[in-house]
Amino acid sequence: MAVQGPFRRLGHRILSSNRTHPPIAAAGLRDLLLLFCGRRLLLRIEGRSMQPSLEPGDRVLVRRLGQKAAPSLGSVVVTWHPQRSELRLIKRLSRVNSTGLWLLGDNPAESTDSRQLGAVPANLLIGEVVGRLPLGESEQSR
Repeated sequence: MAVQGPFRRLGHRILSSNRTHPPIAAAGLRDLLLLFCGRRLLLRIEGRSMQPSLEPGDRVLVRRLGQKAAPSLGSVVVTWHPQRSELRLIKRLSRVNSTGLWLLGDNPAESTDSRQLGAVPANLLIGEVVGRLPLGESEQSR
């Protein structure tokens, strides 16, 4: 298991200096309908590796990707963990090469990603995040 916390690696602040990513849009009607038809996955975010883009407790819709479909660089994707098959990872796609997908969390101090795991094999890719569901009033007050 990777070491978590502020002393995890030298220079983590340099890697995270003022990197801004576009916000993840709220889910649209089309994606909600596709969720009810079984064509989208609904996942709940656990952990702080994607802050500030995604917060713990956020719910996201994921478009499943087929073998030939490829997400665009910079998009947020979901994959199976390469070493713990029962876990899913949600990270930003940084690059793609012959060894696989290079995935990075938006919050390097809290993220276990390709910096520790190496490239994630492309066959472990589940899908691409297409939207976030807004929190209900009862969940916002927590």
